[in-house]
Amino acid sequence: MDLIVLLFSLFIVFLGIGITRIQKIRPAVENTYSIVIACRNEEQNLPELFRSLENIIYPQNLYEIIIADDASTDHSTDLLQEFAQRSNNVSVVFLEKKDKFFKGKKAALKAAIDKAKKDILLFTDADCLPDKYWLSSYNNYFSETVAMVIGFSPELTNKSFRRFTQNINAGLYAATTGLGIPFSCTGRNFALKRAVFYQIGGYDSFSEEVAGDDKLLLNLIYKKKYKIAYNAEAPVFTKSPTNYLEQQKRRYSKFLQQRLPYQLLSILILLFYLYLPIQFYLHPLSAVYYLLAVVFFWTANINLHNLKFSLIDLFFCCIFPYFMILFSFWGTFSRWKWKT
Repeated sequence: MDLIVLLFSLFIVFLGIGITRIQKIRPAVENTYSIVIACRNEEQNLPELFRSLENIIYPQNLYEIIIADDASTDHSTDLLQEFAQRSNNVSVVFLEKKDKFFKGKKAALKAAIDKAKKDILLFTDADCLPDKYWLSSYNNYFSETVAMVIGFSPELTNKSFRRFTQNINAGLYAATTGLGIPFSCTGRNFALKRAVFYQIGGYDSFSEEVAGDDKLLLNLIYKKKYKIAYNAEAPVFTKSPTNYLEQQKRRYSKFLQQRLPYQLLSILILLFYLYLPIQFYLHPLSAVYYLLAVVFFWTANINLHNLKFSLIDLFFCCIFPYFMILFSFWGTFSRWKWKT
């Protein structure tokens, strides 16, 4: 049975190789961007978002900012109007009530996208803080053949395990993208060509889904044989959620949204990690090559994302699969809360 652990260790090494394959394309032109943001009851977060957007270093004629207010009931609308009045390249769309057809924040995003005029749609959230080189970093990864680029969006947190979960998820996104089989992405930091968004039908095919818009868009783009790249530069930081458990249930509840090969792989990974403690108990030496594989993967990840090495992260790498399994079951077979 050592062979099972060896094969899975090689799979982890394979993921690490995927991370090392992430490379810049560096085209010779500057792209044009429409920054698209959905906002609902974010009056506490908007001032910091505005400051981050105003600090962006990029030719102003090459980008625009479109924020769609999704029927806010606080003072978000007032703040958005003030922001639009003092910025020439900012426009705001106001939705008077929650849309019944497009669930979640899709109605607001669609309203903003329909107003967009630039070539590339760049997405983030109202509780995020984009880097000043955010737009220019994406120029390094778009080309004629790349339709979508996904990015890195860690939380601003002092809690080491929460920081780790953000970083390892980014590693998995980067690894699978580098291997040409992208698994998922974060909606807080990704970009896609506006023409491609309409070619794949936008949000129409999954209008009833409350969450997972980013992942479902990625799946549609991958299905159409477009290339997808990964941008580890200029991360977009986000604030820690007020309800961490609900966020994790929502994040890992998307088994049915995965492509069939990833559904089958998820089942195999589940069975492997249920078996792994028994294997280590019966054959302790088999843990050696498994841990070496984990170290290789994690080293590749911290190098790509410019992270600090922490010894405790190797321990977290060992317990994270069980954390992921717990919330996958919890999120799939129970209800989770979304913003109302």
